[in-house]
Amino acid sequence: MDYLNRVREAVLYIEDHLQRKLTIDDVASTVGYSKFHFQRLFHHVSKQTIGQYILSRKLTEAARVLWEEQSKVVEIAYEYGFESHETFTRAFKNRFGMSPFAFKRVGKVPNHLLNKRLELDYLTHINDDVISSIEVVNLGELNLRGYKAESGKTKDIHQAWRKLLLKQRNSHEGSKFAKYGLIQYSEIDELELNYSYLAATTMDGIEREENQQELVISPSKYVVFDHKGDADRLPLTYQYIYGTWFSENPYSLVESYDFEFYGESFSEVSSRDSIIRIFIPVND
Repeated sequence: MDYLNRVREAVLYIEDHLQRKLTIDDVASTVGYSKFHFQRLFHHVSKQTIGQYILSRKLTEAARVLWEEQSKVVEIAYEYGFESHETFTRAFKNRFGMSPFAFKRVGKVPNHLLNKRLELDYLTHINDDVISSIEVVNLGELNLRGYKAESGKTKDIHQAWRKLLLKQRNSHEGSKFAKYGLIQYSEIDELELNYSYLAATTMDGIEREENQQELVISPSKYVVFDHKGDADRLPLTYQYIYGTWFSENPYSLVESYDFEFYGESFSEVSSRDSIIRIFIPVND
């Protein structure tokens, strides 16, 4: 798809020039489109405007420099092409909910507000209809039991799932119960995202043993995203959810977890027709 490559070229140009004042004319002309045409194309492909992308990337990189180098706020403002210290501070607070000065003290902002660079595999992913539906639901209390992966590393998560599936296979009725992948985010003062993962089922889905973890999740409201296709591409769906969807919708994150639901619509990890439901707890 040539238009995806055009957007990728524009992204590379933006990334190479984050430290200057960019205009839509600058970006569109690098890929041979009028600004009116390319603004529409970029929004259709990336689900955000060129202006939103440029500003969010400038602020994300500015936050990293503030944290890693402890530079002066006024220096960062001019380094990333803002007209004044006040303009930068206002944009930073609008994006992250705190001023650059407050950020330097606490060293932490909501991770989903840090906008990653757009990559071709992500652009392809969100244009392949892999997010088949989005809805808001209310769920009652969940009582889960399973095996914990101490990190978000793929090998640790796979090991937790192997333990759960083996335990269910050894049970007469265990396999009929739905499965949950619970992601618990840690409260660490750094820009990188750290989390643990629980491969679980309901408490009546497997027999209890010492090396398991039990968890009770209180009733909550959730935004639910249906991811269709290969489970290995889930990180790209999460990138869209936290990087784009939440910044454009009126919901706030309220808990330090989210979870994946593997029910009747899920068949195989690599199946193009499998559906994994992603539940994100929210406030209005």
